[in-house]
Amino acid sequence: MMYYFDTSALVKLYHDEEGSKKAISLFEEQDVQIYLSQIAIVEFSSSLYRKYRNREISEEKDVLQSVRRFEIDIQYENTILLDSNTVLEARDYIIKWGSRFSLKTLDAIHLACFVQLALLGEFIFISSDTRLCEIVREMGHEVINPERE
Repeated sequence: MMYYFDTSALVKLYHDEEGSKKAISLFEEQDVQIYLSQIAIVEFSSSLYRKYRNREISEEKDVLQSVRRFEIDIQYENTILLDSNTVLEARDYIIKWGSRFSLKTLDAIHLACFVQLALLGEFIFISSDTRLCEIVREMGHEVINPERE
C-alpha cells in the first residue's frame, strides 16, 4: 500500500487532535510506503506554530520537540522534491479548481505531487482537508480523511 500524507494528516501524528488515532494507524501499517511533499517540511512547522499561537499547544518546547521528531521520522519516508513541473502543475490546478474550491497555493502543490505519484501506481491520498479531499475524489483517486473515517 502506498500513501501520500499531506500536512494536515502529518500534524495529526505529532499533535493529539481529531483524527490522530486514525492517522497514526495508517502511518504505522505494515507493508506501507509513506510519501510526502518537500513543502510539508516547511508547512508542518508553520502549522504547529499556528496551533501554539492559537493556544492549542501550550508550550513552545512541545512545538520544537514535535518538529525535531518529525524531521527524524521523515528521513525514513519518501519525500517528493519540488521542481518547475510541479509548480506549473500546481498553477494549472488552481486555474482548474480554484474558483470552485478556493484552492490554496500549498494545497495545489500537494495535489500536484500526489497526481505525479498516482501516475506511477495505486496511491491513496491522506488528508483532513475536506476541500482538497473532494478535489482528489473528483479526479478519480482514493482518499482517506482521518477525521471522517
